[in-house]
Parts: sequence; C-alpha cells; structure tokens
Amino acid sequence: MSAMKPTYYQMSDQSKLASYFWGAKGTPRGVLLIVHGMMEHAQRYDEFALYLTQQHYHVLAFDLRVHGQSVPAPQLGQLAPPVNWTHFCQDIHFFYNHIQTSYPDLPIILMGHSFGSYLVQQFCQEFEPRLAGLLLSGTSFQAPFLTRVGAAVAQLMGLFQPKNQPSKLLHALVFSPYNRPFRPNRSPLDWLSANPDNVDRYIKDPLCGVPCSIYFFQTLFKGLSNLYAGLSKRPFPPQCPVLIMTGEQDSHATDLHRLYDYYEAHSPSLQVHCYPEARHELLHEHIKDTVYMDISKWLTQVTT
Repeated sequence: MSAMKPTYYQMSDQSKLASYFWGAKGTPRGVLLIVHGMMEHAQRYDEFALYLTQQHYHVLAFDLRVHGQSVPAPQLGQLAPPVNWTHFCQDIHFFYNHIQTSYPDLPIILMGHSFGSYLVQQFCQEFEPRLAGLLLSGTSFQAPFLTRVGAAVAQLMGLFQPKNQPSKLLHALVFSPYNRPFRPNRSPLDWLSANPDNVDRYIKDPLCGVPCSIYFFQTLFKGLSNLYAGLSKRPFPPQCPVLIMTGEQDSHATDLHRLYDYYEAHSPSLQVHCYPEARHELLHEHIKDTVYMDISKWLTQVTT
C-alpha cells in the first residue's frame, strides 16, 4: 500500500473528511466511488484502485467519519452525538455530487464494502442517484429481529458507561461469532480473510481494528433497521445494474438469498459472484486477481 496524501473536504456540519483520487490511464470510461467498511480506511483500496486506473477508470474513495485520516488517531471509531446514520449517507451524497460536477459526462459506479455496503444502499434509497451500477462486497441481509436485539443491547450498554467510549464486551458480542467457524483460530480476525498475510497486515495497521464507541453501534443497528424497513417499502432506483460479490466462507454473509430476491425484483440486471474458500475481504484474498478481473468485466458491461 502506497502512502497517499489525502485531500480534505468540509461537510455541511463542518466535519472534514479525507479523500483519495486515482486518475485513469488514458481516456476514462467512468468513475468508481468506493465506500469502505467499518474499522478500516480508504487507503487499503490502493492496489485495487491502481488496477482500475489501468482499465481506464477514475477511482475516488474517502475515509468515513471517525475512520482513517478523517479523525485524529485517539478518536478513531469514537462516534458521538449528534452525528448519526443520515450523516454518513449525506457524506456519500457529497462525494457523488463532487464526481457529477467534476466529470459530468462520465458514468458513476458506486461500491460499498461491508458496513459501506449498507450505507450505499441507504444512500440509494434516500437520494435516488443516477448510477451506472452498484457493487456490494462483503454484504449480508441482517434480519430485522437481530438488528432490534443489537440496538437494545447497545442501548443497555450505554446506561453503564459513556456511549462515546468503546465497550470491549459489545465489540466481542458482535464480532467474536464470525471467528467461530475457523477454530482453532490463528488470530481473532481469521474470518476477515483466508489469506493470513492480509489478516496480519490488518492487525498491524494502526488505522484498522480500533473498537468503536457504544454510540457507533447504536447508530449502526438503528441504521440497519431503517435500511431493511425501507427496502420493503420503497423500490430501488430503476435501471441500475447490481453486482453482489461474496466469499463462500464469509461468516458475515447471512441470508444473502433475501438480498438476491430483492435485487432480482428491482434491478434490471443482477450478477452474483461467490468465490469458493474466500472470506470477507475479497479484494485482499489469494484469488484477488480473479476478483479484480470479474469487477473489470462488469464495469465494462455497465459503462458501455
């Protein structure tokens, strides 16, 4: 991963977010906007972005609130009121508008990974952007009952300690189950990747894996509840092809058939790629070259 100097943009509430841009080699075919996952950061997508520039795509990614270079290191993950789920979606809208203004003649493709995959779906519901395609990676369908239970547990935790601080217990309750299928465990994060080098890099990265505040989890579970309630009430923006990519061994990827059913009904084109022996972070697996090529082929389809 090469070190990049971020460009900062100020949001409507005065928050400043770090962004990164990779320019296409040759005549650009489109612009990919990447929304990363929870407890990681945008620069982890550097290798993938550089690959896409060789395929003639601009790539823009930004560090979400309380992630990466968008916040001082001691504040990583420490979301606090009044910031909420809507702010995350408004941030995506800001960068979407920025791309539209900067490249009015180029198609825009939106990609969300894990936590980012939920945000981009909510963004599409709320703002109905004109997209050439939507790519969801490391996603799942979180059962509404479980999101309500998670929200209740997070609210309860907030009664016993400041909600702008992390809870090791809450963190363990949410993430430890993902590692159980891989016992005996080599690390607490085996579920992230079948590639141990990737897991080790993640663990050593000071901008990754920092436990999030109780309020972050409260926001997450409430947001997921709103997302799935919305999916049942509002149609997805029309004429937007969807690509869902998942690892066959991704323990986070629950009830995906329900997500497939929804997008089959509401998207003009749904493609699903499931990679054997791969886990949560497809872009960092041993088979990443195949994943890259599959994405490139799909991008060609939706931008021509």
